[in-house]
Amino acid sequence: MSTRVFCLGTALAACSSTSEPPPPAPVHVATPDASRADAPTAEPPVADHRSSTIAEPFKETSPLPEKPVLNAEATAVGDWATTWSAVSSPSGCFFFSGPAGRDTPLTGPAQLTFDGEYAKLVWGGATFEGSVHAGAFSLARHAQHTYGGEWTVTETLVGTMRDHTAVAKYHYQECSTAECPGRCTIDADLALLAKP
Repeated sequence: MSTRVFCLGTALAACSSTSEPPPPAPVHVATPDASRADAPTAEPPVADHRSSTIAEPFKETSPLPEKPVLNAEATAVGDWATTWSAVSSPSGCFFFSGPAGRDTPLTGPAQLTFDGEYAKLVWGGATFEGSVHAGAFSLARHAQHTYGGEWTVTETLVGTMRDHTAVAKYHYQECSTAECPGRCTIDADLALLAKP
């Protein structure tokens, strides 16, 4: 009785196996003809030796975006201890707000809350509002005051936060109906630490 095996070629054919089976027919991969206008410009598929499938050529992708350092869930609400440093202001001024503000002294703990990218800081009777994104925040406050006329005060806090600590640059500027900006300004560093 003769044993028959099938060989791979351009078509299935019956082969007689009296000794070793014949080697498989070579697989031909067509390469694009650069002279043809309709020739594809992509690289040909690469055979994946781990399986019998054809793998797509490697394509570079943009790196994954960095994970924001702000954990809004952990630091969303609570009291934050505040510390001023490097306070700089011209002599001969008093201030409506700030570290030693006449009307709104910014001292004691602050309450910081987040809602998505919206941020609010309530501190010493003042409310700063703005945005936070990937750990960077920008908050501002505008207030009206009276001293021999009407004054408008603008205060900004711009900084970064990580875990339960924030550092910011504080700027105070005031305007009267006669002078804007006024000469009395404050620049300072501010550190906030979330209370346990």
